[in-house]
Amino acid sequence: MELLKALDKIQRIRVDTDHGELRESRRGRFVEFEEVKTVIGQYIVDISKPCEWRYDEDDGSWDGACGAKWRLEDAGPTDHGMKFCPCCGKPLVEIPTSKTP
Repeated sequence: MELLKALDKIQRIRVDTDHGELRESRRGRFVEFEEVKTVIGQYIVDISKPCEWRYDEDDGSWDGACGAKWRLEDAGPTDHGMKFCPCCGKPLVEIPTSKTP
């Protein structure tokens, strides 16, 4: 519900803008916009750091840093075309180990 309220505020702020910039006379809207950014920021995936996946030799699975755990029998995640972690949405990067398939 909090996200829906933030999106509603964005719509109202957009109505009060001139060419993408907040009007100076609408200082209160700028503060409101900062609050909206804070709320929406909770729902946006930070892709500045990838999700690192490592092969777990003990159980034969691939483990993501976010807690993802997948079994890929014949190859690694990137060999199967995986570019993003299916759990956290970050770019997927394989970290090679000595027994990586």
